[in-house]
Amino acid sequence: MRKTLVLLCSLIVLTACENRTTGSVETSSEGTQSVVINVESLKRPKGTLKEKDYDAVLKNILKEIGHEEQRIVAHNKEQRKLVPLPHPFFDGMHQAYADHRPFVLSPDAVWLLICQGFAHHVNLYAEELRPMFVNFDGKRMLTVYSDGIDINNPENPWDDYFQHFTEQIASYVGDSLVETLTCDFTTTTPVTRTASQVAIMATTKEFFEYQIYEICGIPQVILEGTGADWQRIIDGVQFLRRYDLAWWVDEMLPVLRKIKLAAEGETDAEFWKGMYKQHDAEHEMCGDPNIIADGWVLKFYPYNKFDPNDEDLKDVPKEAFRNDFQELIDGSDWLPMEIVTAPLLFVEVDGTKHNLDLCAGFVGLSQDHKTLALRPEIGWFITRI
Repeated sequence: MRKTLVLLCSLIVLTACENRTTGSVETSSEGTQSVVINVESLKRPKGTLKEKDYDAVLKNILKEIGHEEQRIVAHNKEQRKLVPLPHPFFDGMHQAYADHRPFVLSPDAVWLLICQGFAHHVNLYAEELRPMFVNFDGKRMLTVYSDGIDINNPENPWDDYFQHFTEQIASYVGDSLVETLTCDFTTTTPVTRTASQVAIMATTKEFFEYQIYEICGIPQVILEGTGADWQRIIDGVQFLRRYDLAWWVDEMLPVLRKIKLAAEGETDAEFWKGMYKQHDAEHEMCGDPNIIADGWVLKFYPYNKFDPNDEDLKDVPKEAFRNDFQELIDGSDWLPMEIVTAPLLFVEVDGTKHNLDLCAGFVGLSQDHKTLALRPEIGWFITRI
């Protein structure tokens, strides 16, 4: 009896040890570590499963989620063929079980599955959980600005924008939640990180709306002149104050002081971004022909376009023609021409008189054919009536 018990215990120990066999550790060419765990000795399947092109797989997903009428604008740069299954994680594990196929399990895959479950939970109990996320009712609009994304170009770096959204979300819900939900493992790739960022956006979509606004901009400003030159302009503007121009001078001075600092080496990128237009989502998209300017360049235009000889305007108060320095609608149509004129009488020796007009100001733009920089060119000309 004693021998039988000893033998039975030995068999149990051997079986337990067999079930706890150490898997072989492997490292991929990308440096990712994996452990091959031998679970069961089963007959190998005969071959691979049927695959489809990546785009076809995505179209299948659209059909499954009821978005069949929509088209795919962009996706991660993936060209390999895939096995199309409605639930790739769950159905894939089922297929592996049924066919005796190995199954690859990564931290990113498991964590993304957990994040998706968390997203469903938060969306289901959004109002009950709201105090744990935000301190406002309804939804706040989160905006990311694009400097030239083409919605019809699948090569656009869409994934660059998702991090900007999660950074804004973090400013409301806290860094800890966003950092916790973001994939950050030794196995994480740009694609899996992006997928986790989208999961964060899905988690908080009952609290936020998301939009990308395409904006224009000026990539560089070549500022000529020295600090002394710009100080001379500041002094000149101060001199003009005595001519009942305090209302204009006070608008220009802060701008001119910033420009002078830049000429002396102290630059402020945000200031220069607002030179022509503030980067906001209130008005038009990039390229709109009826562009609305609201940048500090307006400070240099004290008056809107008007004709002092127009009889219909003779009773209008002169102050009505002043620029409010805030917003200019319909481009430059409301501005006076950037050419000024002065009449000149030219008298020949024989007494013949000619009425001339002296004209000077901005005559056009020159462009550097290498850098593509534009320069307003100053010129003058004389006309004869």
